[in-house]
Amino acid sequence: MTVHYRDAKKETRAKPKGVHGAELVWVISDVPPVDWSQLVHSVFDTRTPVEFVFAREQRGKTLYFAMRWENTVGEKGPWSEIYSAIIP
Repeated sequence: MTVHYRDAKKETRAKPKGVHGAELVWVISDVPPVDWSQLVHSVFDTRTPVEFVFAREQRGKTLYFAMRWENTVGEKGPWSEIYSAIIP
């Protein structure tokens, strides 16, 4: 599964000025998470897209994920809303 991310205020895939990368947190769950602390897996990426690889037995399950920017000195921005997708 491929997740593309970008600055919602821009048309391009460029990161916002001063941003080093994006932290994505995620979980596979039958129940939608109520907050970001339930997204227990994490990956940091400096260039879109992020590629997730899942096992065959995870097909059809629901992936929940959120993202936030991190600047060049390690300060983290606010979390996005929590999104969901069915694992193909």
